[in-house]
Amino acid sequence: MDDLLQEFIAETRETLEALAGEVVAWEADPGNRDRLDAIFRFVHTVKGSCGFLDLPRLARLSHAAEDVLAAVRSGTRTPDRALVNAVLAIVDRIGEIVEAIDSGQALGDSGEDLLIAALDGSIDAAPTGTEAAPQPTARRAATRSVRLSVDLLDRMMSGMSDMVLARNELARRLRDDADPDPLVDASLERLSLTVAEMRDTVTRTRMQKIDALFSALPRMVRDTAASLGKSVSLSIEGADVELDREMIEMMRDPLGHIVRNALDHGIETPAERRAAGKRENGRLTVSARQSGNQIIIEFIDDGRGIDTDKLVRRLVENGVRTQRELRELTELQRLHLIFEPGLTTKD
Repeated sequence: MDDLLQEFIAETRETLEALAGEVVAWEADPGNRDRLDAIFRFVHTVKGSCGFLDLPRLARLSHAAEDVLAAVRSGTRTPDRALVNAVLAIVDRIGEIVEAIDSGQALGDSGEDLLIAALDGSIDAAPTGTEAAPQPTARRAATRSVRLSVDLLDRMMSGMSDMVLARNELARRLRDDADPDPLVDASLERLSLTVAEMRDTVTRTRMQKIDALFSALPRMVRDTAASLGKSVSLSIEGADVELDREMIEMMRDPLGHIVRNALDHGIETPAERRAAGKRENGRLTVSARQSGNQIIIEFIDDGRGIDTDKLVRRLVENGVRTQRELRELTELQRLHLIFEPGLTTKD
């Protein structure tokens, strides 16, 4: 049972990351049946697994979400903002319970009745949110896959490195042989090709599409923009670019910080944008592309930009730099001041 539970936890975690984005996208395009079906399948699968694994709280939440989504599918309910917020709240709670199960920590069920009641529209138990319109994503073709721990991948890579060293040592000894055997040389050549192919394959197993990192952004943009009273559309490009799995995990927090800063400091409120002659809805684009042996991730918004004069004033006010030092900086150097620790342009 422990193995089945761990498999359930792993599968649920993976699906939850993408699902929040699917719900946000469904809110922007309620008529998208594919997204509705994907969300329905998730809660249906969770409900079925919970019955087998004896997880009644998860079963109750997922059953309630499944019922309301079934009503939407049949046309008896309309997916308005309140309903989407309620589904997002249920999805959040499922994630919290799964993490508590995995860590062995107790998690009270306070508020879960309210979450279920919100599905019926009797109360508003909404996670904060606003419009975010991620690009439509094509349905992925089903592929056969297995899960491998990063530790196992590291051991495989270490073993491949040892194999390469052993092959190189063998090649050196054969080169020193005064009377080389052509058959042995041919075998070494085949071995070299096989080792190179295996090393490339093992390296590829550590790679993951950056979509695993980007999938959390639609929900993040939706909730952050709402808390700031702003309206923001998100576009994601290059989600198929691949990165090392460990690198993706290391980038999660910095990426979220940059996105929140773009919404908080860059994109103006609807009133400010109207006064500046802009459309009320701000735009944020996050893109990834490969350039040589580098992966370039770009963040582009149509906000006010960085006020370098304010940066200079703040540094002088805080006593970090002198006015004389800053007066000699070029505009590009002034822009780089944004990386000074503890500096903010927010009033």
